[in-house]
Amino acid sequence: MMRISILGSGSWGVTLANLLLKKGHQVMIWGRNKQVVDRINKEKKLYFEDKLVSLEESIKASINLEDVLEGSELCIVALPAKSIESVFKAYNFKAKMPVLILSKGFINDKADFIYEYLEKTYGFRDVFVLSGPNLALEIIQGKPCASVLAGHDVNQIKRLQEALSSDIFRVYTSLDLPGVSLGGILKNVYAICAGLCDALGLGMNAKTALLTRALVEMKAFYQVFDASEDSLYGLSGIGDLMATSFSELSRNYRYGYAMAQHVKTAQEFRKTKTVEGINTALFLQQLVQKNKLICPILEALCQVINQQVEPKEMIEMLMLRDLKQESN
Repeated sequence: MMRISILGSGSWGVTLANLLLKKGHQVMIWGRNKQVVDRINKEKKLYFEDKLVSLEESIKASINLEDVLEGSELCIVALPAKSIESVFKAYNFKAKMPVLILSKGFINDKADFIYEYLEKTYGFRDVFVLSGPNLALEIIQGKPCASVLAGHDVNQIKRLQEALSSDIFRVYTSLDLPGVSLGGILKNVYAICAGLCDALGLGMNAKTALLTRALVEMKAFYQVFDASEDSLYGLSGIGDLMATSFSELSRNYRYGYAMAQHVKTAQEFRKTKTVEGINTALFLQQLVQKNKLICPILEALCQVINQQVEPKEMIEMLMLRDLKQESN
């Protein structure tokens, strides 16, 4: 059994803590919100998408990072991507243990993946990424799911695979760190589009067509980052895209739905929820222009986010583009 630290007291970090505790691991969660930390420690309950969920009795959390990291054999990063750089700088991290990344997103304007940032900046060598169609509320309720664990070292990956896997959480392995990372980033963007589609009442034909064409755009980004198409068509790619685009548990889906209803509704949503897909979409637009990619869905979404066009106009723009072969 391992002693494990988890950075982040959000739903995904707490869910994985719950799973690991059931397997007999020692787990400590670090959080910056004292109210959330106190609720975890005292009530053993936490809200998941407005639902109060019971946690393992042995679950523990702290606002003191040194206490959480002391003696840890594995550090799991479950922070919002935008917070990682500031947190690691503030606490002067040292590369003393393997790191497993749950967070989705890029770190800076150089398009560094989170694992690349930790390797370059802090000298971490054993860095892993876990990604897949993993809606936290369903997992905490004991519903089965699968995920993909990527890293550099085959033996280390297998060790972590054993540590994480359970009767409800099946973990596959991969050596494609960029591909597994990229799926979790891109799906947030197109899940916003899926929410827009449903809010506008466009039907399943339109939504399925949009997501199928989204895969073409995702493929272009996989090529830019030299990632494997196997990952695109696996759990961390199309698997995560489907879960995020068809579930109301997805924050990015719900944001897209809110945006189609009214600008103010979407703004209110963003005040209380982290919507990774917004900044990701605007950042990816720069990569589209730099690499001369053809990504009409992404570019149309950016126009909606920037309030240059209405959601309904976005659909019309996509439908009236020049006709072409499907393979393009």
